[in-house]
Amino acid sequence: MKLRSKWHSNKARTVEEQASAMAFIIWSLAMDRIKDMEKNGFQIHMPERTLNVIGEMVAFFVQLMDRWTFDSFTQEQRTVFVTEMAKKLATTMQDNRLDAQGPGEYKKDFVDMLNQRMSAYAETTMVDDEPAYPMYLVFAKYIAEQLTDLDQAWVTQAMVEVEGPESVKVLRRGMGNLFKSETTS
Repeated sequence: MKLRSKWHSNKARTVEEQASAMAFIIWSLAMDRIKDMEKNGFQIHMPERTLNVIGEMVAFFVQLMDRWTFDSFTQEQRTVFVTEMAKKLATTMQDNRLDAQGPGEYKKDFVDMLNQRMSAYAETTMVDDEPAYPMYLVFAKYIAEQLTDLDQAWVTQAMVEVEGPESVKVLRRGMGNLFKSETTS
């Protein structure tokens, strides 16, 4: 997947600017993964189901970003980064759900789900800064809950062996490109 993940100038970026850009990358990556899953035969074609799966992917990616920025940001910067990223993603989810499902307040449900997933993923580990197998299993479980019964039977293998690791690789590349310039407060 080709990501737009480089700044047009070399000026230092604020944590908020990096969070906004990372939210864009996360959403784009989740959309790309959905297309890939559909090409591989998963039945995700319904707008509500698509957005539910995107939400689960986004939660996984936000957890990774939180962990990957642990050593590069102060606690305050990391809190701002994750919070701003979540706000931007919640707004994007709201806009997409309004388009797909009509009027409603979808932000709160998304933020509640995101907080629940952050707690669940916090119980998993990473090895050498990469998700360990149990973390991928949690990811696969949440994705499976959004799919048809037929797809639930084989989604775990796809998420653990293909979609999860490929997503992590692309997300890390996008993060690396964005974070090359110095962060300001």
